[in-house]
Amino acid sequence: MYSCIGSVYRVDWLGCTSIHNSFVRRIALVEPGSFVGGIPHAYTLLARDFYKLILEHKQTENISVHEYVRDNWTFHAKGLWYYPSNGPLPSLTLIGSPNFGHCSVYRDLEAQVAIVTSNQGLSKALHEEKTRLYNSAQCATSDTFMLPERKIPVWVYCVTRLIKNFL
Repeated sequence: MYSCIGSVYRVDWLGCTSIHNSFVRRIALVEPGSFVGGIPHAYTLLARDFYKLILEHKQTENISVHEYVRDNWTFHAKGLWYYPSNGPLPSLTLIGSPNFGHCSVYRDLEAQVAIVTSNQGLSKALHEEKTRLYNSAQCATSDTFMLPERKIPVWVYCVTRLIKNFL
C-alpha cells in the first residue's frame, strides 16, 4: 500500500476498524489472550502509519483511507479494482486472497485471479460489488486514529516495528 504514495492514480484503500477485523471473532472464540489478539491492533497501526504518510506527502486528493464499519459484521475482504481514466467501470479486478504485503507476495502460497475485461455487464457487476463494500465504510481522518479504542498496546507496537524492520 505504501507504493501508491506519489502515484498519479486515484487510490481508495478499504480496511477495517480493530473491532470489525475478522480476527476479533477468532480471538474471542478460539484463542483468548493469545498473540493473535494483537493482529487487529497491528492492522490499525499499519493503517495509521499509511494515513500519516498520505498527510506528509500531501496526497489526500489522490489517496483515501476508508474503514469497514457494520454492526455485528467482520471484514476480511481485500480487493483491487482498476478504473481506466476514460471510464466509470473497472476493467481489472483481483478475486481470491489478494494479500499485497511482502510475506504474501514472496513467502505465502495464496490463490488469486486477475480478471481483465471489456465486458460491460461484468464490469458493472464488479463495480457494484465494490460499491456495496464502500457503502458500509467511513472515510478515515486524523481523528479516527486518536479514538480511545484505537490505542495500540505497547507490545503490538514493538513487535510490529520489529517485523517491519526485519522484512
